Amino acid sequence: MNIKFVIITAAAALLQPFALGAQDSGGEKPAVWDLAGCIAYALENNISIKMQDLNLQSAEATLEQSKAALFPTLNASAGGTAMFQKTPTYNDYMEASNNGTISGNLGLNSGVTLYQGGRLRNTIKQSEISLQSAAQQKEQTLLETEISVTQAYIQILYDRENLEVCRTNEQLDKELLERGDALLAAGSISKADHAQLKSQYASDKYNTVNAENTFNTDMLKLRQLLELGLDDEFEPVFPEIGDEQIHELLPPLAEIYADALETLPQMRNSELEVENAEIAVNIAKAGQIPSLSLNAGLSTGMYSGTGTSALQQMGDKLSESVGLNLSIPIFNGKQNVTNVKKARIQHSNAVLQEQSTKKEILSSIQNLYNDAVAARQKYEASKEKLTAGEQSYELVKAQFTAGVKNVVDLNTEKANYISALSGQLQAKYQALLAAKILKRYTGTPIEL
Repeated sequence: MNIKFVIITAAAALLQPFALGAQDSGGEKPAVWDLAGCIAYALENNISIKMQDLNLQSAEATLEQSKAALFPTLNASAGGTAMFQKTPTYNDYMEASNNGTISGNLGLNSGVTLYQGGRLRNTIKQSEISLQSAAQQKEQTLLETEISVTQAYIQILYDRENLEVCRTNEQLDKELLERGDALLAAGSISKADHAQLKSQYASDKYNTVNAENTFNTDMLKLRQLLELGLDDEFEPVFPEIGDEQIHELLPPLAEIYADALETLPQMRNSELEVENAEIAVNIAKAGQIPSLSLNAGLSTGMYSGTGTSALQQMGDKLSESVGLNLSIPIFNGKQNVTNVKKARIQHSNAVLQEQSTKKEILSSIQNLYNDAVAARQKYEASKEKLTAGEQSYELVKAQFTAGVKNVVDLNTEKANYISALSGQLQAKYQALLAAKILKRYTGTPIEL
């Protein structure tokens, strides 16, 4: 029995699965490893979240660069040349030189885009949207981490109770085997019946070992989600889950869906993708519009081997320039037209993706809601089944002890009783997990 296969399948359609490896942990440990403590610690130390922080910083840097593109550029240049020749040369001052000369030049250039069809402004808007998108991606990772830790935590709660069921079952069979030993010695049961009791006891011991291994494995998975190191102590709290939590009032399905569309980061991110695609269309259109830029320059130079000082030469040769550059796109192999078409196609795709995201959210919420309702119904039905199964088993056990019933009847009734006990346990945690995830989709923090 594993509650993961019932609930997590529905949640996976909405939240992308992710795996986290165990690393040396950092940060302050919570005083109590309850669900709230586990979630808080995971959100602080999760590697995927830290990576999203870096992506956010990168988006901020891109936005700053986009804004800086509005301002003029300014660049300085310097160069020197050495010339060696046998024939005389004359410099700008008509001074002859038979030896080699060394010349130098300095320059300062500036340029600014005056008009580019709104490309720069739209690029800034696009960078702002990319920054918001990066923030939403981080929120999505936070949500995924919170739900993953919740799933893992509730799983070990189930594993622990299931282990107790297995141990109880093993103890029952041990008592029956001891009673069977006495009955065999008295000749009240056959060796075949006694062998069945021994076989059943051995089988239940094996089941207990498996349950312990499952519990330890799921504990390890939770440690890995928390990024705990090998030397970190981890003793989770196992709270009692009462009926009031199983039957916690759920909002109407339509209300959960409406809240999810408002609060889920992936929905907001899809909306941002549509906005981004709209701006991309405007940027592509700017390629079809003339652009105007202004540039200015300042340059000077000097020669060696003259009777004029370097400072005077640099003053004499100082020159300034200023110019306007108008670029008019006429024909460039349909590049601009193609860019506009592609941008519009991407916008249409973003709109469809937004609609698809809404449908995925609705489908996941419907599945979770149905799972929660069905699990609650199973939990209530299992109470009557468990009561009847326990009474029937106690009756048959007494009859077996009295020699009225055989081992087959006893094992059948015990199996029915354990099945009812396990079914109730499974329904209990299925209902609990589905309800917690649904409440989280409405923006309510998860807590036990």
